[in-house]
Amino acid sequence: MHTKKTAFPPKNVEANLRDVGHLLRRAGFGAPRAQVEHLAQGGLAAAIDSLLNFTQVPATLTPPDPSILATGMMARIEPLSMWWLIAMITSSRPLQEKMTLFWHGHFATAFYKVRSSQYMYQQNQLFRQNALGRFDDLLTGVYKDPAMMIWLDGRLNVKSLPNENFGREVLELFTLGYGMYTEDDVHANARAFTGWRLDGQTGQVTFVPRLHDDGPKTLLGQTGNWGAEDAVRIMCAHPATGTFLASRLWRFFASDTPSISVEERMAQAYYNSDHSIAAMMRAMLTSPEFYSLQTRTSGVKSPVDFLVTTVRQLGLTQVDLTTWPRLLAVLGQELFNPPNVGGWAGGINWINGGTMLTRFNIASRLTGNAPGSKSLIDPNVILNAADPQSMGQLIFYLSTTLGIDLTAITERALTRFAGPDPLDRPVDLNSTTLGLIHLMLVSPEYQTA
Repeated sequence: MHTKKTAFPPKNVEANLRDVGHLLRRAGFGAPRAQVEHLAQGGLAAAIDSLLNFTQVPATLTPPDPSILATGMMARIEPLSMWWLIAMITSSRPLQEKMTLFWHGHFATAFYKVRSSQYMYQQNQLFRQNALGRFDDLLTGVYKDPAMMIWLDGRLNVKSLPNENFGREVLELFTLGYGMYTEDDVHANARAFTGWRLDGQTGQVTFVPRLHDDGPKTLLGQTGNWGAEDAVRIMCAHPATGTFLASRLWRFFASDTPSISVEERMAQAYYNSDHSIAAMMRAMLTSPEFYSLQTRTSGVKSPVDFLVTTVRQLGLTQVDLTTWPRLLAVLGQELFNPPNVGGWAGGINWINGGTMLTRFNIASRLTGNAPGSKSLIDPNVILNAADPQSMGQLIFYLSTTLGIDLTAITERALTRFAGPDPLDRPVDLNSTTLGLIHLMLVSPEYQTA
């Protein structure tokens, strides 16, 4: 169904650059300055279209080496994590990868129980292929997914002994939200999903009629001989599901402070479009609230965002990613291993003394300020592009490149570090530029940009 687009009022170059940069960070993983400037010339609405219509862009994703996909004792998750990190950094479809990360947290499934990098990759592909599609189709794929069948015990759910793990979590965490269902609904839901089996040798999921409870069930006020497809239909159409999904999307892409009016518009877009996630995302990304100062400065970067966005915005190409899967675990977001079925808590929970020290150390290594490290950033490239006439202009250029809304306190600190003008005084401008970038990467503003 066609969704009416919001007509953005004309803006000056600086405002367009700010808004498009914010869009690319939140609905992707940022972009080099030149790409942001190019998209900003076409206006915000065109930039939104380019992200949402990613199927029109040739995919750059390459499958992982088969040698890193295994099940059982030989399975390891770090190589697959590194493959996905590379995909995020190099993707020509950033929103598709960002949505894949969102769904990974929404349908949180962990390797530590699944014990199969093959199954985790299949689930990752399921999220990617259905990133902006119809929610019913994604949920249908999820309940038949081998990793999910192990994670929430769907393979053990049979008529003679219904297992309520998936039946409960799909109501509480995937569709309606806590408090929107009864214990009778949980039991009826579990019965509806009985009969699906996973072949541990082949990885095939099949339906076995004799193991399915085909008796009458009352689920969320509707009575019938429901099976899994019926349960999906009933849950996806429930009045609470659109609002629940809208809240989860807003908190992931925008800020920890929900915008009730935007969430209502997103939920309405969901029901008006036959449960299209793309329609919900368009409603969010075209809302003025998404670009407000409050939103731009109030979402704590996840560890993945911090690492991947920094690399993309600075255009770094020589980063050694071999340590990153372990580094993400230290930062609290080990890919393919969320802590529990609720996923990562996110928000301010990403920040504590230990994780901030690690972020500081990462910034030091990238800028060559750590002992024994060499800068991965070429300051000459930045200075040639910025062509600053003053230290103030250089600070402004770097802050807008990194998407930072500087507070007065931080701006004063950066100015003191840079020293007085003019630029032609005896000073190592390259070293000053790297020092400014280092300070910006560890600033409070960068953690929320």
